[in-house]
Amino acid sequence: MSHWIMGILAGIFGLIGFFMAAGAHDPGIFWFGLTLAAFGVLFGWWMIKTAYDESEALRAAVDPDQGQVQGKERVSSARNLRSAA
Repeated sequence: MSHWIMGILAGIFGLIGFFMAAGAHDPGIFWFGLTLAAFGVLFGWWMIKTAYDESEALRAAVDPDQGQVQGKERVSSARNLRSAA
């Protein structure tokens, strides 16, 4: 649930940044608004990547053959934990 909350907050910050940039009267606020909007977008993409990585690690822990992609073995944290035990 916290991933959803953080994603929504990042989206709100991104929108605030776009509104700040659109209504800016000086270059400092304009660039700050664009930077805030870029942060919101990049943070959202990072959250999506993290969710896929967690899903992939869980799948590899359940089925070890899923850890291989195109002939190269993908090292996942779940596999490392299982090997250490």
